[in-house]
Amino acid sequence: MKIIMSLSLLLALNIASVSAQTEQGRFGLSGSISGSVRHDSNGGSGDYSISLSPGGLYFVADALALTPSVSFGYEHLPPSRYLSGSATLGLTYYFGKEELKPLVSCALGTSHSNDRVGKATYIEDHWMFRAEGGVAWFVKNSVALTGTLRYEFTDTYQSSFYIYDMNVLRLLIGVTYIWPK
Repeated sequence: MKIIMSLSLLLALNIASVSAQTEQGRFGLSGSISGSVRHDSNGGSGDYSISLSPGGLYFVADALALTPSVSFGYEHLPPSRYLSGSATLGLTYYFGKEELKPLVSCALGTSHSNDRVGKATYIEDHWMFRAEGGVAWFVKNSVALTGTLRYEFTDTYQSSFYIYDMNVLRLLIGVTYIWPK
């Protein structure tokens, strides 16, 4: 009987500590990586991209975090190569009080890219909207592994002229650290 009561108490304390992870006033750091490899039906290959996205979290209310982030990317689409950087400000909401927390997020931001096609370089500016959903698995009280599916809508401008819209889906894998109180 003592073992059952002890296990029940430990479980209750664990659930209480997990729900405290996303309480108002806490700070955290996050980071994610995404990548892609493409192969088209016409035999083209060699297309790939990678993106690294470090960011921060500040819980303005329980389960609701303000999430500033930056992102650095490289894309290779022969004969073109793209380097880009972006900055966004968003909100993330975490559901539940367990170790596995579903989340939704949205953000607005801007980015800048240098596109190299052969020997020519083009500079583009972008406005973007991001929406994502996923899950954070708190493997420890302060550490979560995250997996999200992100939708990005981007308006692209080159030398003050509107050029195109772009819609992208990305799968991101990341880690979040929230400072203990």
